[in-house]
Amino acid sequence: MKIRLILVALFSMACMSAFSLDKEDKDRVVNAKVQDIENMLSVAKQQMNKPYSPGSRGPESFDGAGLAAFAYGELGVNLPMSEAEMMAKGKKIKKAKKLEEGDIVFFNVNNETVVTIVDKMKDDDSFDLIYVSKEHGVTVGSSAYPPFAGNFKSAVRITSDKELKKIRKEHKKAVKEAEKKQKEIEKAEKKAAKAQKEAEKAQRKLEKANKKLSKAQSK
Repeated sequence: MKIRLILVALFSMACMSAFSLDKEDKDRVVNAKVQDIENMLSVAKQQMNKPYSPGSRGPESFDGAGLAAFAYGELGVNLPMSEAEMMAKGKKIKKAKKLEEGDIVFFNVNNETVVTIVDKMKDDDSFDLIYVSKEHGVTVGSSAYPPFAGNFKSAVRITSDKELKKIRKEHKKAVKEAEKKQKEIEKAEKKAAKAQKEAEKAQRKLEKANKKLSKAQSK
């Protein structure tokens, strides 16, 4: 129990640095089955052809935001469903050429916001994307072709492999520091217990001497 409390405290301090993810996300990232962006995208593509359903986060059906939330959930990140909340959680990317795999891109298609996930960047700054079509369900497309070409609205980077690795590194460091602190505590407790025993032994000797003195004085 002590080592867990120490670990929580140390890891919380480590998490108060430059990451965009909150502490709860970081705790989940450490133990997540999916460890990087590439595998998170694989999770998204494994949902291929599952039907569209508004507001659904899966696993049987999805909408665009729900698919992104589901895939990032496997990575350990709790992704909100609205565009505004996603933008607030991550880092805004203003230009398509600055995008990376795993970024979430919003397109304005027929006056509706379509949520997509960047799957693969191309040399011409276009990219393949994963999204949810009302007609075909979970599918793939390209930013260079309809309905996405010319309809870029905004984009956000929720996390990156660099950040994920740093989170795990900080966690390992916190674990080691917690173990070190725990050993120091146990050593101090043993020392205190030994001192207590010595004090009790000294007390018994004193009591024995006092008894002898009292007996001698009574004669």
